[in-house]
Amino acid sequence: MKKIIFIFTAIIALTFGACSPDEVTINPLEPTDPLLIGAVLNTPSVTTFNIVQTTDTTVGNEADEAVALTWEAATGDNDGSILYYVQMDITGNEFKTAVTIPLAASGTTELTRALTFGELNEAMNQVSVNLVKIASALSVKFDEANVVDVRVQTILGASIAVQYSEIINITITPYFTGLSDEISIKGDALASDVMLVNTDGVFKNRVELTASTFRFFAEPSETNISYNYQYFDSRGYTIDPLLVNANDTEMNFSFTGEEGAWDLILDTNSKTIELVEVVAPDNLYLIGSLTGWDPATAFPFHNNGDNTFTISAHLVDGDQFKFIPTNTSWDGAWKEDPNNPGSIINEGGDPNIGGYPAGQYLITVDFNALTFTMKEINNLYLVGTISDPAWTPTAAIKMGNPSAGVFSLIRDLKASDEFKFLPTNIDWSGDFGEDPNNPNKGFDGDGEKNIKVAEDGTYVISYNYTTNDIIVSKIVIPTQLYLVGSFRGWNNDAGNPKFTEVATNVFEITQALAANDEFKFVKSNTGGDWANDIAQNKTSPLVIEQNGEENIKVTTDGTYTITVNFNNGTIKLSK
Repeated sequence: MKKIIFIFTAIIALTFGACSPDEVTINPLEPTDPLLIGAVLNTPSVTTFNIVQTTDTTVGNEADEAVALTWEAATGDNDGSILYYVQMDITGNEFKTAVTIPLAASGTTELTRALTFGELNEAMNQVSVNLVKIASALSVKFDEANVVDVRVQTILGASIAVQYSEIINITITPYFTGLSDEISIKGDALASDVMLVNTDGVFKNRVELTASTFRFFAEPSETNISYNYQYFDSRGYTIDPLLVNANDTEMNFSFTGEEGAWDLILDTNSKTIELVEVVAPDNLYLIGSLTGWDPATAFPFHNNGDNTFTISAHLVDGDQFKFIPTNTSWDGAWKEDPNNPGSIINEGGDPNIGGYPAGQYLITVDFNALTFTMKEINNLYLVGTISDPAWTPTAAIKMGNPSAGVFSLIRDLKASDEFKFLPTNIDWSGDFGEDPNNPNKGFDGDGEKNIKVAEDGTYVISYNYTTNDIIVSKIVIPTQLYLVGSFRGWNNDAGNPKFTEVATNVFEITQALAANDEFKFVKSNTGGDWANDIAQNKTSPLVIEQNGEENIKVTTDGTYTITVNFNNGTIKLSK
């Protein structure tokens, strides 16, 4: 059953002589014999105290009186005032970390002190803090019976002489009121529970928040202890203005800011709860040895719109890189956190990201979690009724790889055919299909859909790891192919250079081109016939696309060999 720690205003405030973990009060004065005869502490009629915590379903006894301690008056050799204090400590500790309960701001001459169950509980929690501070082998056992030493300290004002009463023992079963070393946050404001990372009393993590409620929970969850808005507010915490008291039955926090990613920081040292909005850059670029370390030639990431960015890249042994938000300068560069592999920090200098074997990788940068991941994507296969009626992975068809992270294949399909993708043809590891909620997007979770076409035909099938796009488009495979483009002023006539069919459905040509020349392919050299012209897909570079295509462009002068493969749907350029 969930427990919430409530604050009881009826509990009389205690000022503990050793309240701060940094100031453990150890009796500074030794008693002096002739000046003072100490008080005599009476044993109360009840010496066992079980403190009941207030929870969602239980009314606790924190505000109830537990015991009235009384003592006989002390006597002194002069006319100075005599002041009394009650001290408590765990038995066996000899009052090394005693909690002192003042009877007034500077002591009192009264001979009795009533204590509530809540005050006893607070005292036991402070004793626990003090024991930890001195690294004692002793400890307070919460939710168990603890034998406690109690005495009265007597101070003679004029001579500052000190005496102590005889010790009496009482037994207290307290509950823990401090913050756990492990804390999570849960509630409707979050899509899932989030553990906070504790660094010397500063609890922090990045969370996705919506306008709703949450509170903090001690872990492990079996403790059923939680900390609500009132818990922190009553303890003097400064709470971010975007977090307000929900004033519901559980006194939850209510988040009132913009939905999105936030850094939540609970600092028990400065007693603050702060929210810092996560602001991802508008753009991101990959810069490194594979780009010549020049911002102008850095590779652009794909912005997924949820503070994550993806890019596919070919790496060779020894390649190193980092991330920049603009391709005009090094300002704002992100590198790997040397103390947290897989995390990024917004700093210049070393270390660069590197050490990966040569291969093709999908690189994902997540500004919600400030992390990056590397996924090797060297191959992709098509599996389904078109490869084997039994869907056997070993019969899966290998796809072409025309550009980084892009795979393609051309196949005759029937409306009854179904298929999906496999990164290996050994087994079903990593298979994925279409997202049931986002058509034409890849998805490897529960409920993924097989991919189908509406009618029989020949189709170009492609998948782009960078954009997560699945593209299935119809095509008519030509019997001959011609090159048309800016190198001839886009004159589509009998002068169009003709490809050579070097293998079944594979066409090749060698052509001199200038920097920034653009071109595409046509199936006829009859003047002006642009029907069913072919170039590359607009979002998956160098994948064959018929109609609705994008021109292909070269960036440097040279003589190029252009290969168009109507078996795997790829376009290849080499100099």
